[in-house]
Amino acid sequence: MQMGDLASVAPIEEGRFDFNQAFVEARVPIGKAKIVARLGRQEMGFGNNTVFDMREGANTRRSLDLLRVMGTAGKWEAGFLTGHSVLEKLGTWDDATNHDFDLTGGHVARSFGSGTHTGRAEALFVASDRAALAFYSEPATRDQRKTLSLRYAARANAWTFDLEGVRQWGDFGNLDIDAYYVTGTVAHGWSGGWKPKVGLRIDVGSGDKDGNDNKIGTYAPLFPKPLTYNGDLGPHNLTIVQPQLSMMPTPKLNLDFSVAALWRTSTHDGVYSLGGAVLRRGDETDSRFFGKRATAAGRYQLNPWMLIGFYTIYGDVAEKFRPGRDLFYATSYLTFRF
Repeated sequence: MQMGDLASVAPIEEGRFDFNQAFVEARVPIGKAKIVARLGRQEMGFGNNTVFDMREGANTRRSLDLLRVMGTAGKWEAGFLTGHSVLEKLGTWDDATNHDFDLTGGHVARSFGSGTHTGRAEALFVASDRAALAFYSEPATRDQRKTLSLRYAARANAWTFDLEGVRQWGDFGNLDIDAYYVTGTVAHGWSGGWKPKVGLRIDVGSGDKDGNDNKIGTYAPLFPKPLTYNGDLGPHNLTIVQPQLSMMPTPKLNLDFSVAALWRTSTHDGVYSLGGAVLRRGDETDSRFFGKRATAAGRYQLNPWMLIGFYTIYGDVAEKFRPGRDLFYATSYLTFRF
C-alpha cells in the first residue's frame, strides 16, 4: 500500500512479473573440495552485503546476469565473477541485461576458530564500468571504478565484532577516483530472558572535498544493502553513528530498534539516495550535521515457510534542509520461502 505520489513509481517498488533467478549450474567435487560454475540471471550476496546485496525486503529483489565460478576447500572459499547488471523495468517480462554496466571481480575468504570463538576474513575486488554516473559536483560521464573490500567479523563469547573497509579508485571521465567507505559494528548479547543484544554501528562514506582538484571523492556503492529497510539514504558522503537494540520475546519473534545521528562527511558535497540521486545539494546548507532518525522492526516466524514482519522509520531532517519535511515510513510484509 502506498500513500503519496503514485505518478513516479520506481522499479524497486514495482515489478509485475519477471524472473529473478534463471541459471544453469554445474558442480564438480575434487576430493574434499568443490567447484561450482553458474551462468545466468541470479541473486548474489557476499559477506555483510556491503558491495553485493540481493535487496531483501524491497518490493523487487535485485538480480545480476553473471558467470560465476566458486570453490570451497575446508575453511577456504574463493570465486570469480563477470557479467552485467540488470536493467529493471515496471512491466512484465521486460527486465533486460544492462550492457552499460559491466563488472568483473573475484573474492577469497577464510573462517577461523570454533564454538564460541569464531572469525572470518574476506577480501573482494570488483572492476566496474558504467556508461554514465553523476554526482552533485559533476555531470554524468563514464565511470570506470575499482572497488576493494576487506572485512573481518568475529565472535568471542557474548561479544560480536564486524569491521569492513572499502577503497575505490579509477577514472570518472577525466577525473581520478579517490573514495572510501568504512563500516563497523560491535555488540554484546545476553542468553537469558528475552536475549537482549545492544550494539553500536558507525558508517563513514567519503564525499567530494574540492570541485577543482581533478578528483572525485564521493563513494559510489555498487549493489549495496540499504542502511534502512526503505533505502532512504545512500552511503555516499554520509557519516552515521547508530546505537542498536534487539531482543527475542519468544523463540519466533525478533524485535529490532535503533536511533541514528546523520552527518555529511564533506560539507562540499550533497546528500544522496541509495540509488545515487542527489536529495540535497551541497550548497543548500553549511551544516555538517543534518538530522537524526529512529527505526523499529519486528519479524514473526509463522512456520518454516512463512514470516510476517513490520518496519517503521521516522527521520528528523527538515530543519537543516529547507524547504523540506521530515520522513515517516511504515510497512508490513509477508514472506514465503519454498
